Amino acid sequence: MDLTGIYTGTGLQSHAVFTLSSQLQAHIDKKDVVSVGLSLESLLEEVQKEDEEVATAVLLAAETMHAFAPGVVALQGPSATTTCAAFLAVYAKLLLLSNTLREAFRGSPEADNVGAVRSLLAHEDTLVRCGALAVAGSLAVQDEAGKTIIMSMDPHEHIVGVLEATRGSDGDTFGRGVEAATALIVPLASADDTTQPSSSAFANARKLAQSGVSAALVESLRVLWNEAEKDNENANEIGNKRVATVTCQLCTGIKLLAANDEICKELVQELALLDLLFVVLKSSLADDVSAGVMASAMALLRQMMASDHVKHALHTAAFISIASNNLQMYIDETYAPAADPGNKVLEHTLGAVSALCLRYPEASESVVDSGCAQLIISAMQVAIDRKDAETAGATVATGAPAPAVGKPLRQGCMAVRNIASRSPHVREVLRSYEAVRVIENCKVAAKSACTDVGDAAIRDVTN
Repeated sequence: MDLTGIYTGTGLQSHAVFTLSSQLQAHIDKKDVVSVGLSLESLLEEVQKEDEEVATAVLLAAETMHAFAPGVVALQGPSATTTCAAFLAVYAKLLLLSNTLREAFRGSPEADNVGAVRSLLAHEDTLVRCGALAVAGSLAVQDEAGKTIIMSMDPHEHIVGVLEATRGSDGDTFGRGVEAATALIVPLASADDTTQPSSSAFANARKLAQSGVSAALVESLRVLWNEAEKDNENANEIGNKRVATVTCQLCTGIKLLAANDEICKELVQELALLDLLFVVLKSSLADDVSAGVMASAMALLRQMMASDHVKHALHTAAFISIASNNLQMYIDETYAPAADPGNKVLEHTLGAVSALCLRYPEASESVVDSGCAQLIISAMQVAIDRKDAETAGATVATGAPAPAVGKPLRQGCMAVRNIASRSPHVREVLRSYEAVRVIENCKVAAKSACTDVGDAAIRDVTN
């Protein structure tokens, strides 16, 4: 028998988390709202000190999952809404610890926790509804059964309702609404349950988009940037970071819902998302946050360009200008590594160019004529050189691993292949940029990521 998961530390019932959970249960039984709030703060602080296995074992032993529905009942009334919102925020975080806790929450024989979540989604207080969305999202993480249960609650109505209620509010409330909405959208539309042979994520994304969720997200993004442009003269670091954080969340949510050609057409034709995205892509937020915004917006654009309709509706020259600027900034090290961990700006910029040029020779020719193709090849070699230099430095100094470049280099190889595949007259230009040599270097630097696409790219460039 595999006993490696057995908890062998301090006795469960003498553990601080167990004690705090028991206190929380006692305060709930007494409907002592003030004490419940204090216990929640202490419990969350203690849980965050422990690793996943210990926290799961202790919380299950304390039957914390059974306390949810009674806690919701105890925290009803106008005077308890703030504590109720905090209560939900804590449970949303606890449920993320493990699938075992999520199963215990759903299957609690002592309380109808799922029914409590359903009722809270229609609560009159907006912050409580935000907390309920977060709990629902935690139940759907890496769990097909949880996704099915949440989808039966018509989540689109609640997501749209929260976005509309918080849109245009003060910065914190607006941010909470978007965070709660995307906390539910992301797990519902992500194929993250590897224990199942298939996923409902695609169907969920399509249903949410067709039920008005994508339109609500785009409208929130439009309102956010309209306000950001109005406040541009009084912009400060905190405001910029808030705009950046909310923008990244909204772009991620929209990206997951852009699941097919029909939805992408709606985003372009009816919601004018391309114009809005270009406002974001051309913005100049503070240096320490702009990389995240650029990566998220470019990732969304890359996803949408899977649709030929989007590619033909795109202002190609404007896009190539932004992509070229990103590549030049990467080459010049304008983005500090800390601002763009994992080279996400590079990865999604190359991925977007690759998507644009697929089956679209006119765009490929524009990429070459503008000089963007040369920047692509230069950026790929720079990524390899930096990886080699940082690997040597890390080995000597700290032993830390060098930054991963496999994904950006793979996208670069695919971009070169798509540029060349249907435009024979640009292949000689690509060869003059030493594309073949750089791609061979990519195959060495990231063998598993680049061997197949690299060979295909070399074949198309040299034919």
